[in-house]
Amino acid sequence: MVLAAWDKGAFLMEAFMYRFHPRTRKIKVLVDQGAIWDPRGIRTAFCFRHPDPTDPRFRPEMGGGALQDVGCYGVSLARWILGAEPEMVQAIAEYGESGVDLTTVGLLRFSRGRLAVVEASFTSALQQTFSIMGTQGAIEPPHDAFIPWEKDALFRLRGVNEEEGRVEGIPGADEYQLMVEHFADTVLGNGSLDFAPEESVNNMRVLDALARAAREGNRVAVGKEGDG
Repeated sequence: MVLAAWDKGAFLMEAFMYRFHPRTRKIKVLVDQGAIWDPRGIRTAFCFRHPDPTDPRFRPEMGGGALQDVGCYGVSLARWILGAEPEMVQAIAEYGESGVDLTTVGLLRFSRGRLAVVEASFTSALQQTFSIMGTQGAIEPPHDAFIPWEKDALFRLRGVNEEEGRVEGIPGADEYQLMVEHFADTVLGNGSLDFAPEESVNNMRVLDALARAAREGNRVAVGKEGDG
């Protein structure tokens, strides 16, 4: 798809709607400005109980499985917040009758000892959140981290030794609408895409490494851009 878009001079962007919500953007700015100092660890979870085994999410020939369906958000978030690509991954998974992963938990190792844990599941109660831990603080949204819908969105900012910290609020917004408007504006010549399709290729490279690590029970090095 990326090569076809390049060939035709077309615009292409993955629909990662969470990146367009004002709360997510605020959190990214806080991290970049040093609100928690050096980010050292990220924990993400996107889990829900899916009752219908006939859904396309359970079909391996359609790219089914929890890792690709909802684990992609956690991998994307970790890479985006840290501004880097992981060097090595490990993973463990539970597989269903069709062969797709029902639950996958992955560990991403970045440079300088930074780590990210990514959990994705079709078999558990709702868990849709992330935590960013730095050397002097932490940031934690509640269980609407990736899809807050249009209600006011909250997050907690804690100091290095604080149990509660303070809660900050962001007015409600439709992240899907903001995403579509951004893409339309780019097509109309008003700006450029917030993230290029090459970044989606890099995200898939990490997901492929996690899937392989889970199947093989080994650590897997993440390929660099341009690898097969």
